Amino acid sequence: MIYCLNDHKTGFSLSRQIMKSLPVETQVRTFFRFWHENDPNDKYLIFIRHPYEIITSGYNYHKICEETWTLNNENMLWWWIENHFTKESIERNREIIKETNFSQNIPYQEILKNLSIEEGIEYEMRTVGKLTVMGMYEYPHYDKNNVMVIRMEDLFDDYMTTIKKMLDFINVDINDINSDLSKFDLNKMGKTDIDKNPHITNKNRVKYKYKDQWTPYLYGIARDIFPGDVLTKFGYAYT
Repeated sequence: MIYCLNDHKTGFSLSRQIMKSLPVETQVRTFFRFWHENDPNDKYLIFIRHPYEIITSGYNYHKICEETWTLNNENMLWWWIENHFTKESIERNREIIKETNFSQNIPYQEILKNLSIEEGIEYEMRTVGKLTVMGMYEYPHYDKNNVMVIRMEDLFDDYMTTIKKMLDFINVDINDINSDLSKFDLNKMGKTDIDKNPHITNKNRVKYKYKDQWTPYLYGIARDIFPGDVLTKFGYAYT
């Protein structure tokens, strides 16, 4: 089996589109914290992203999205709990689940809209962003031979080369794929398709949008919240 593991703002939509195009049996698993199983007979494609970009993209997306948990008093993970996670994983992460109702008194989206950009990014960093980044950081199988990490930034820089490396890893010949995978390349997508896709918050295709919105204060908060190697662990620089 080929498993794709993604998370909030690490390529949620893109990875699903790619997986649907493959001529092999695949399964997409979402939320790093809830999928720590690893069978050496299977292969795992792990979609990751710069932690600061995860936070920034999440902030910009949650201000405009229609996900019900951002608009109502709902646990962010309710659908996934009912339809996606295993019972064992739910029990193992019960304390995390208790902390994921981010719209208890005021809808999450309303909170973000009423804050300044700096305040909103900090709020996202302390809530949904922290859940994603720490789940990515704590995933235990990066060193396994049957695990391949795919960085969103690599797809941005050289999409088809990264795709071909992924296909080689799972032993799929690109000539066996009926769909043209290049159509998912953000750098080649038409402006209309990008503008109408709410999941794409980086409409101008800037590689690191967080640099346009982060202040020295936010960098300081990130240093307080996350482990010291949260960037270097994944090959990102502190710039």
